Amino acid sequence: MYTEGVEYLPNLGTSLLKIRGGESGSDFDGSGSDEDFDDSDFGSDIDGMSDFDESLSSDSFTSRMLQHYKTTPPVTKAFLTTSFALTFYGYITGGGYPAFATLDYGGVFRGQVWRLLTGFLNYGPFGISYLLTTQFVWTYMSAIERLHHDQPTEFFVMMMTGMGSMLVAYFAFGFEPQLLAHNLSTFLVYIWSRIHEGMEVNLMELFNIKAEYLPWFFLLQTFLLEGQLPTLDLLGIVFGHIYYHWSREGVIKTPGWMMDLWEERGGKLKTAYEVIGQDFR
Repeated sequence: MYTEGVEYLPNLGTSLLKIRGGESGSDFDGSGSDEDFDDSDFGSDIDGMSDFDESLSSDSFTSRMLQHYKTTPPVTKAFLTTSFALTFYGYITGGGYPAFATLDYGGVFRGQVWRLLTGFLNYGPFGISYLLTTQFVWTYMSAIERLHHDQPTEFFVMMMTGMGSMLVAYFAFGFEPQLLAHNLSTFLVYIWSRIHEGMEVNLMELFNIKAEYLPWFFLLQTFLLEGQLPTLDLLGIVFGHIYYHWSREGVIKTPGWMMDLWEERGGKLKTAYEVIGQDFR
């Protein structure tokens, strides 16, 4: 189910993984054009850094970003665009992430059911950290969604399973976290790592590890930085593990009504995934 197009990952995303500690190794070649970033954009000498700074301020960088946004798969695009809109709204109003969009079970029971979704869009306050984090999430989420271009309903089920299982666990354990997006990203990274199991991943140009160890590295990183066990991120890994194995064994599969709805009402979304599928031919 996951073997087709394993070598596809946008070069912009892999370049950013240098910053976040997850750039893929040489065994994992992108299929982007010559317009994309390459290693020369990150030269180690002063001249190289000057060239990189110049590229960041040029129109070509903006056009690349717009092109990557344009070609982002539908669900990933909608997810991160809505996150950006809510976060930026909170930034300009000076109140942080909007209170009406955070997870609040009391509000949910009063009919504010959108909180079950918008709670997963909070990556923290708007700023450079937010932009880097969403770029990081874009890399993994869009890569997984692209691999499901021929069966996008499986991706829908994967996202629903991840968010749904976390919400149930949070409620059962009495948790009401604000940054659910980080926990969901751990879920996504785990699934990505299993899809690309065995692939060498370079960490900050220091050493290589297998892709399947990547979520555990990020978990350890969070523990060292925050000084406490990242329980909610660990739940993301647990639910990612359950989904990955149960989906392969057929325990979790796309319900018939969703497949019928997709066939009847897919419309423009079908066309979008067909365009994505051209990258795998």
